[in-house]
Amino acid sequence: MKNLLVRSFGVVFLFVIVGTGMIWMIPGMAQAALGNQGIPARCYNIGFTSSFFLTCVTPSGSPVSFVSSQRVPDGYYFLITDIVVTPTSGVSGNVVDFNLEDAYGASSIQSINHFRTLDGNTFGQHYTAPMWVLLPDHRLGVVAQAANQLNFDIRVNGFLVTNINYLPLILNQ
Repeated sequence: MKNLLVRSFGVVFLFVIVGTGMIWMIPGMAQAALGNQGIPARCYNIGFTSSFFLTCVTPSGSPVSFVSSQRVPDGYYFLITDIVVTPTSGVSGNVVDFNLEDAYGASSIQSINHFRTLDGNTFGQHYTAPMWVLLPDHRLGVVAQAANQLNFDIRVNGFLVTNINYLPLILNQ
C-alpha cells in the first residue's frame, strides 16, 4: 500500500512539474515568435523624374527611422507588403511601365521587379508574405522604362523588423 501511494504521488508530481514547465515554456516561445511586431514604414516619391529613389518614413515617435530618409537602418530589415501606383498626368497614352529596384550604395542594383499596366488606372499589389526583404543600407529606386507614357506616384508599405522570422505578417494579422 505504501509503495502504491509513493508511485501515485510520484506520477502526480511528475505531471505537475511537466505541466508547469510546458505552461511556462510555450508562451515564452510564442512570445519570441510573435513578439517581432515590426515598425510600420511607408516609402513614396516626391515629384516625378525618369529615375528616382523613394523617400521612406516611419511614424513619428518610432525608435528608428530610415537613414537619410532612404536607406534601411543598420540592424533592421524592410519587409515590403504593399505597392500602389497611381498615374498622375499623361504625356501620351495610358501605359505605366517601370522597374522597382533594390539599390545598394550609389549604383549597385541587387534585384529588380518590373511593373506595367496598359489602362492608365491605379493599380496595386498586396502580399501576405513579404514580396521583398531589403537588407540594411539598401534603398528603393524607381526607373521608368522607355514605353512609359504617364507620370505616376508610387507608395510602398511594409515593416521594419529586427529579424526576418515575422510570423504575424505571414498569418496576415
